[in-house]
This record gives sequence, C-alpha cells and structure tokens, in this order.
Amino acid sequence: MGGAIQDSTVCLRLIGGDLDPEEVTRLLGCAPTRAWRKGDVREDPRYHILQRTGVWSLDSDTDRSVPLDEQIRALIARVPADSAVWEALARRFDIDVFCGIHLDEWNRGCGFGPDLLRRLGEMKAALDLDIYGPDETIPPGLTRFLSRPSPGGESRPPSG
Repeated sequence: MGGAIQDSTVCLRLIGGDLDPEEVTRLLGCAPTRAWRKGDVREDPRYHILQRTGVWSLDSDTDRSVPLDEQIRALIARVPADSAVWEALARRFDIDVFCGIHLDEWNRGCGFGPDLLRRLGEMKAALDLDIYGPDETIPPGLTRFLSRPSPGGESRPPSG
C-alpha cells in the first residue's frame, strides 16, 4: 500500500422510486442530511433539477482525514443494526455506502475488515467507491511494471 488516503467522504444512501423520506427517517431513527421524493424540484443557484427518483442520504459527521473504514463504522453506528429493518428496506430500495476518495498521490490504499464487510452485508448495502486521482498520468518509469489486457483478453507487458 502506498500510504493512507488523506481525504474522503462517506454517506449512506437509499434510493427508490417510491421512497418516502419521512418513512425511512422513522425506520432508521435519524434524520437524513438530505432527502427528496421522486418529482421534487431541487434548486441550485445555476439550475433546477427534477428529482427522477427518491433519495434518502446520511453523511458521515467525521473529519474527512479520518481513515475510510473508521468513517464508515462511525456512520453505520448511527443507524439500527436490526437486520429485519434492512431486509424490509432492501426489498424496496437500493442501499449503498458511497465513498468519495480524493487522492493526493497516485498510489494510496485502505482496507476493510471482515466485521465491517459483514455489517454492510447485513444492511444489504453495496460499497460504492468513487476514486478521484491527482491527475491522469502515471509517474515516469512505472509503466514498465504495469500490464494491460491485450485485445484477446490476456495480460501482456505494455509496449514502449
């Protein structure tokens, strides 16, 4: 691993066409950071957005520099662990924990222990990692160590 991730954000999201934010709030016992019903108009200083589906989203309240797994743990500690609640929600909505990862270097990493992954599974929550690199370049001299798939699908060393 090339070092710890220094900047990340985490939120729990429930998404679905018939999502009623008040119902989800009641079931989870906490208010969302933001929520919309399908058909709501979200106003932005530049434009208006017609909400195509219902969304209930709860942001982590930990600092962005806290390790990613700790941010996720702190976030999911705010909602019930009752698997029956999550089973009922998962039958109606898509559930995920969204992580926005902002890299300051091209090689950073993190890990998720089995207890955290088990809890996410019990919540029926996908883990969505959105990774933003510092730029689109690979550091000089490292291309010779990387392989890429050839048109046939097998790996081969890069040319050049």
